[in-house]
Amino acid sequence: MNRIYAVVLEPEPTGGFVVTAPAIPEAISQGETVAEAVANIREAVEGCLHVRRELGEEIPPSDAEARLEFTVRTRSSLGSSSGFSVVRT
Repeated sequence: MNRIYAVVLEPEPTGGFVVTAPAIPEAISQGETVAEAVANIREAVEGCLHVRRELGEEIPPSDAEARLEFTVRTRSSLGSSSGFSVVRT
C-alpha cells in the first residue's frame, strides 16, 4: 500500500536544505537543491519504513494528500514559515 508523508524543508544558512518527515522522526536528510533534498528524504523514509517492517513496528498512516506543494524560504526570510512537500512511499 502506498503512503504519503509530508516533509519539511529548512534552508541552511550556508546553502542547501535540511529535510524531515514529521510522521517519521528518524527520517532526516539534506540536499543542495530542493529536488535533491526531496529525493534524499524519499530514500530516508523508505529506509526507515523498511527497518520498521523488519522489526514488526507500526508504519505511520499517510499524513498528507497526494499533491506536491512548496513554500521555500529565502535566505533573507529564515524567520518565516517552513517549506512543505509531500513524499509518496
